[in-house]
Amino acid sequence: MTKFYDFIISGAGLSGVLAAHLLKNLGLSYYIFDKSSEACVDFRTSAISCESVRFFETLGLWQMMESFAVPINDIYTFQEKSGSFLHFEGDNAALDFSMSYVVPNLVLQDVLYKGIDINYGCTYKSVCHSHDRVRVDFPDKVITGRYMLVAEGRYSNTAGLLGFKMIRSSYRQSCLICNLRSTGREHSNVAVELFLEGGPFALLPLRKGTEFSLIWTVKFPFGDTLAKIDEKEFLSEVRKISGIEFEKILTPRMVYPIVLNFCMNPRKGPVMLIGDSAHGIHPVAGQGFNLAIYDLKDLHDVLNKYGLDNFDELADAYLKRRKRSALAMVAFTHFLVKSFSCASPSLRAARSFVLDVIESSTRLKRFFMERAAGKGL
Repeated sequence: MTKFYDFIISGAGLSGVLAAHLLKNLGLSYYIFDKSSEACVDFRTSAISCESVRFFETLGLWQMMESFAVPINDIYTFQEKSGSFLHFEGDNAALDFSMSYVVPNLVLQDVLYKGIDINYGCTYKSVCHSHDRVRVDFPDKVITGRYMLVAEGRYSNTAGLLGFKMIRSSYRQSCLICNLRSTGREHSNVAVELFLEGGPFALLPLRKGTEFSLIWTVKFPFGDTLAKIDEKEFLSEVRKISGIEFEKILTPRMVYPIVLNFCMNPRKGPVMLIGDSAHGIHPVAGQGFNLAIYDLKDLHDVLNKYGLDNFDELADAYLKRRKRSALAMVAFTHFLVKSFSCASPSLRAARSFVLDVIESSTRLKRFFMERAAGKGL
């Protein structure tokens, strides 16, 4: 038996289910499947930009997660072994827009999975496409669609099967993520990022004032070592860097290898890559999920304005804009990681000078804050 849909979505992570919501919002039919037997438990957090919040509002989703979202009122960025820093003030009248919000991925999953019929445990036998149709053969059924969105993450099997050319490079770093509770120090809705030689170390505010989300990038394979040492020793290492006394690790310590993944041409006929399948970036700026949201926001805007029947002739222009935006973020994050990981005294002095210049300029601060908020992306 063959069923036909406007869109087939491969991958039921956050990007895939958000794609299903936008199609549902537009009254388009979709079939979303995932090879996993069920949704994974994701203890990470996401920094949701203001532009992303607006898109969630468009889809009627933000009000269901807003009470769990923690606004970032200030951001401090420091360089190791330097007195230079950047302070992005949320209450600066010259910066007339809100900062980002920190939302636990468990909350995002709870909200986004509601109302979406996901077909779990589905492993296809084959995928093929013509210029205007996609066919996915499963052991017990055949699904066809007008378009296919691939949202399988950085290591997409479908992208490889269909011959998408990927630029993939390891940073030789891993990212350790967990939530912590301090002995009494409150975060006051302030996010802190410290650039170390091994990689950035960030603390984001969570819902309770003494709870923080730690995103710690280290040289490979030190992340696995940090994940295995006992709690007391781990918290001691965190205190040495942050200066904050922590009393408990609240979630499992999860370690991920950091790999750049970028597709220069994320479309083959009716098949399109979105999210990390198209552009998996370094977590240094906390923009990975936001880039996926911008992909889908632009897709929603094009479909809403011109309709599905006219989408094919507009798809290349849509993807060109998305590629340009993603490429700019890849270049920015890559530059940050490479420039701040070099221990050269002359480069450290140059970085300090740049930080001091930006800190003294409201115009430059505004530029960087607008990019972080998603404006122009």
